[in-house]
Amino acid sequence: IKYIADNAFTSCTNIKRIICEGEEIPTAAENAFKFNVATPNLYVADGLEDEYANNWKTFIGKINTTNLTIGASEYSTFALNHSAKVPEGMKVFTAEVTGENEITITEVKQIAKGEGYIAYGKGNFTFEPAKKVVSERNINDMIGVYENTELSGDDVYLLSKYNDVVGFRCLGNENTYTLPAGKAYLQIPSFEAK
Repeated sequence: IKYIADNAFTSCTNIKRIICEGEEIPTAAENAFKFNVATPNLYVADGLEDEYANNWKTFIGKINTTNLTIGASEYSTFALNHSAKVPEGMKVFTAEVTGENEITITEVKQIAKGEGYIAYGKGNFTFEPAKKVVSERNINDMIGVYENTELSGDDVYLLSKYNDVVGFRCLGNENTYTLPAGKAYLQIPSFEAK
Protein backbone atom coordinates (compact mmCIF):
# COMPACT_ATOMS: atom_id res chain seq x y z
CA ILE A 1 0.00 0.00 0.00
CA LYS A 2 1.45 3.37 -1.05
CA TYR A 3 -1.38 5.77 -0.16
CA ILE A 4 -4.43 5.75 2.12
CA ALA A 5 -7.14 8.15 0.97
CA ASP A 6 -9.14 10.74 2.90
CA ASN A 7 -11.95 9.18 5.03
CA ALA A 8 -10.82 5.65 4.05
CA PHE A 9 -12.01 4.23 7.40
CA THR A 10 -14.67 6.77 8.41
CA SER A 11 -17.58 4.31 8.58
CA CYS A 12 -15.59 1.34 9.90
CA THR A 13 -17.02 1.05 13.41
CA ASN A 14 -15.90 -2.49 14.33
CA ILE A 15 -12.14 -2.37 13.71
CA LYS A 16 -10.30 -3.46 16.86
CA ARG A 17 -6.72 -3.45 15.63
CA ILE A 18 -4.63 -2.56 12.61
CA ILE A 19 -1.36 -4.40 11.95
CA CYS A 20 1.29 -2.78 9.72
CA GLU A 21 4.18 -5.19 9.20
CA GLY A 22 5.95 -3.30 6.41
CA GLU A 23 8.88 -1.00 7.00
CA GLU A 24 7.73 1.54 4.40
CA ILE A 25 5.03 3.77 5.86
CA PRO A 26 2.18 4.52 3.43
CA THR A 27 1.29 8.16 2.97
CA ALA A 28 -2.09 8.87 4.55
CA ALA A 29 -4.50 11.72 3.93
CA GLU A 30 -5.23 13.90 6.97
CA ASN A 31 -8.61 12.26 7.72
CA ALA A 32 -7.77 8.73 6.53
CA PHE A 33 -8.03 7.38 10.07
CA LYS A 34 -10.98 9.39 11.33
CA PHE A 35 -13.09 6.87 13.25
CA ASN A 36 -16.64 7.28 14.49
CA VAL A 37 -15.88 5.17 17.55
CA ALA A 38 -12.87 4.35 19.74
CA THR A 39 -9.53 4.32 17.95
CA PRO A 40 -8.30 0.75 17.39
CA ASN A 41 -4.94 -0.55 18.60
CA LEU A 42 -2.12 -0.19 16.11
CA TYR A 43 0.77 -2.66 15.83
CA VAL A 44 3.75 -1.68 13.69
CA ALA A 45 7.20 -3.00 12.82
CA ASP A 46 9.83 -2.76 15.57
CA GLY A 47 11.39 0.68 15.96
CA LEU A 48 8.97 2.49 13.61
CA GLU A 49 6.46 3.68 16.19
CA ASP A 50 7.59 7.33 16.19
CA GLU A 51 7.65 7.49 12.38
CA TYR A 52 4.09 6.16 12.18
CA ALA A 53 3.01 8.59 14.90
CA ASN A 54 4.52 11.54 12.99
CA ASN A 55 3.04 10.50 9.63
CA TRP A 56 -0.42 9.49 10.86
CA LYS A 57 -0.79 12.30 13.43
CA THR A 58 -4.47 12.03 14.27
CA PHE A 59 -4.46 8.27 14.60
CA ILE A 60 -1.71 6.93 16.82
CA GLY A 61 -1.40 6.96 20.57
CA LYS A 62 2.10 6.31 21.88
CA ILE A 63 2.71 2.59 21.53
CA ASN A 64 6.50 2.54 21.49
CA THR A 65 6.76 1.54 25.13
CA THR A 66 5.11 -1.11 27.24
CA ASN A 67 4.79 -0.84 30.99
CA LEU A 68 4.72 -3.65 33.54
CA THR A 69 4.11 -3.32 37.26
CA ILE A 70 5.31 -6.16 39.49
CA GLY A 71 4.00 -6.26 43.04
CA ALA A 72 4.92 -8.06 46.25
CA SER A 73 5.25 -11.51 44.62
CA GLU A 74 8.19 -10.06 42.61
CA TYR A 75 7.24 -12.27 39.63
CA SER A 76 5.01 -11.75 36.61
CA THR A 77 4.62 -12.99 33.07
CA PHE A 78 4.48 -10.80 29.99
CA ALA A 79 4.54 -10.73 26.20
CA LEU A 80 5.41 -7.79 23.95
CA ASN A 81 4.46 -6.89 20.40
CA HIS A 82 7.95 -5.45 19.85
CA SER A 83 11.54 -6.48 20.55
CA ALA A 84 13.11 -4.83 23.60
CA LYS A 85 16.05 -4.73 25.98
CA VAL A 86 15.53 -5.94 29.54
CA PRO A 87 14.84 -2.89 31.75
CA GLU A 88 17.31 -2.10 34.53
CA GLY A 89 16.33 -3.71 37.84
CA MET A 90 14.48 -6.59 36.19
CA LYS A 91 15.51 -10.12 35.25
CA VAL A 92 13.74 -11.92 32.40
CA PHE A 93 13.54 -15.68 31.83
CA THR A 94 12.31 -18.24 29.34
CA ALA A 95 10.93 -21.59 30.52
CA GLU A 96 11.50 -24.95 28.87
CA VAL A 97 9.87 -28.21 29.90
CA THR A 98 12.87 -30.58 30.08
CA GLY A 99 11.33 -33.63 31.71
CA GLU A 100 8.50 -34.91 33.83
CA ASN A 101 7.88 -32.32 36.57
CA GLU A 102 11.01 -30.47 35.46
CA ILE A 103 11.29 -26.97 33.98
CA THR A 104 14.53 -25.25 33.02
CA ILE A 105 14.51 -21.47 33.49
CA THR A 106 17.03 -19.49 31.40
CA GLU A 107 17.82 -15.81 31.89
CA VAL A 108 17.82 -13.67 28.73
CA LYS A 109 19.17 -10.16 28.08
CA GLN A 110 16.99 -9.33 25.07
CA ILE A 111 13.27 -9.78 24.55
CA ALA A 112 11.92 -11.08 21.25
CA LYS A 113 8.62 -9.90 19.86
CA GLY A 114 5.83 -12.45 20.17
CA GLU A 115 7.40 -14.60 22.91
CA GLY A 116 6.12 -15.20 26.44
CA TYR A 117 8.46 -14.48 29.36
CA ILE A 118 8.78 -14.54 33.15
CA ALA A 119 9.85 -11.27 34.80
CA TYR A 120 11.50 -10.91 38.20
CA GLY A 121 11.72 -7.58 39.99
CA LYS A 122 9.57 -5.16 41.96
CA GLY A 123 8.06 -1.86 40.87
CA ASN A 124 7.18 -0.22 37.57
CA PHE A 125 9.17 -1.09 34.46
CA THR A 126 9.11 0.29 30.93
CA PHE A 127 10.19 -1.76 27.91
CA GLU A 128 11.74 0.50 25.28
CA PRO A 129 11.62 -0.99 21.77
CA ALA A 130 14.88 -2.32 20.37
CA LYS A 131 16.08 -0.59 17.22
CA LYS A 132 16.98 -4.00 15.78
CA VAL A 133 14.69 -7.02 15.77
CA VAL A 134 15.76 -9.65 18.31
CA SER A 135 16.11 -12.90 16.39
CA GLU A 136 18.15 -15.07 18.75
CA ARG A 137 15.68 -17.13 20.74
CA ASN A 138 16.11 -19.77 23.37
CA ILE A 139 13.85 -22.79 23.45
CA ASN A 140 10.78 -21.40 25.16
CA ASP A 141 7.52 -23.10 26.11
CA MET A 142 5.99 -19.82 27.35
CA ILE A 143 3.09 -18.62 25.18
CA GLY A 144 2.26 -14.91 25.07
CA VAL A 145 -1.27 -13.62 24.47
CA TYR A 146 -2.26 -10.27 22.94
CA GLU A 147 -5.96 -10.40 23.71
CA ASN A 148 -7.79 -11.58 26.81
CA THR A 149 -7.63 -15.35 26.26
CA GLU A 150 -9.71 -18.06 27.91
CA LEU A 151 -7.56 -21.04 28.90
CA SER A 152 -8.19 -24.54 30.20
CA GLY A 153 -6.49 -27.94 30.06
CA ASP A 154 -4.02 -30.23 31.77
CA ASP A 155 -1.23 -28.86 29.55
CA VAL A 156 -1.71 -25.22 30.68
CA TYR A 157 0.30 -23.92 33.64
CA LEU A 158 -0.06 -20.46 35.17
CA LEU A 159 2.51 -18.62 37.24
CA SER A 160 0.91 -17.87 40.61
CA LYS A 161 1.61 -17.39 44.28
CA TYR A 162 0.18 -19.92 46.74
CA ASN A 163 1.09 -20.12 50.44
CA ASP A 164 3.84 -17.56 49.82
CA VAL A 165 5.45 -19.75 47.12
CA VAL A 166 5.60 -18.58 43.50
CA GLY A 167 5.44 -21.36 40.93
CA PHE A 168 3.65 -22.88 37.97
CA ARG A 169 0.33 -24.52 38.72
CA CYS A 170 -1.72 -26.68 36.37
CA LEU A 171 -5.02 -25.12 35.36
CA GLY A 172 -6.67 -28.48 34.66
CA ASN A 173 -9.51 -29.49 32.36
CA GLU A 174 -12.23 -28.65 34.89
CA ASN A 175 -11.17 -25.02 35.28
CA THR A 176 -11.10 -22.05 32.93
CA TYR A 177 -9.19 -18.83 33.37
CA THR A 178 -9.12 -15.67 31.28
CA LEU A 179 -5.50 -14.59 30.94
CA PRO A 180 -5.24 -10.82 30.39
CA ALA A 181 -3.70 -9.44 27.19
CA GLY A 182 0.05 -8.97 27.43
CA LYS A 183 0.59 -11.93 29.79
CA ALA A 184 1.94 -15.46 29.20
CA TYR A 185 1.40 -19.05 30.29
CA LEU A 186 3.48 -22.23 30.20
CA GLN A 187 2.44 -24.75 27.57
CA ILE A 188 3.54 -28.33 28.27
CA PRO A 189 4.44 -29.98 24.94
CA SER A 190 2.05 -32.80 24.04
CA PHE A 191 4.77 -35.46 24.20
CA GLU A 192 5.54 -34.38 27.78
CA ALA A 193 1.89 -34.27 28.82
CA LYS A 194 1.60 -38.01 28.15
